[in-house]
Amino acid sequence: EALQTAQPLCSLGLAFELLNKLDEAEVAWTKVVKIGEAKFPSGDIHAAYGMRGLGRVYAAQKKFDQAGFIFSEAKAIVDNNEAFDPAEAVRLRLDMVTFLIASGDKPAAQKLLQESVERSRKFRDRAKRIHGDALYAQALGKMLDAVESGDAMGDASAIKSELSGILQKLAASQALNAEEKSRLARIAG
Repeated sequence: EALQTAQPLCSLGLAFELLNKLDEAEVAWTKVVKIGEAKFPSGDIHAAYGMRGLGRVYAAQKKFDQAGFIFSEAKAIVDNNEAFDPAEAVRLRLDMVTFLIASGDKPAAQKLLQESVERSRKFRDRAKRIHGDALYAQALGKMLDAVESGDAMGDASAIKSELSGILQKLAASQALNAEEKSRLARIAG
């Protein structure tokens, strides 16, 4: 398949995930992975983008062995290419946290959550743009959700306070998506 079809297939995979049409999402993400492996050199970060989507689908399907394998492959690639896309290193870890919680490995999820928050904080400090704040808010939001659900340990009130400040900063820049607006309303209200 042509490289030009990879981006539309990514969009299709995401759409199927949002619609909870996991079999269709698996087909789309599998095609993206195959394109990435065929068109890019071994270990190229572009191949890992499709792997992350496929890992999410496998985790949602409770195909935990396949999810663990594909996520570990993607993580190795992303970590070797982190200078190219440091935000992907955080996003991948956040997706892996969801998988680890679903598969029952809360200690590993806790470790990755803390790592995600720290990496996103460093990214934000280097980037000094809205993108950095948004990624940091995403990591803190995931941490807060895990703490409140009992899947991770942490100080929920401290996380809420820090997250509220970041979300208010994003709101002042008119840079909140619907999920972040809802979270800010819940935290503030």
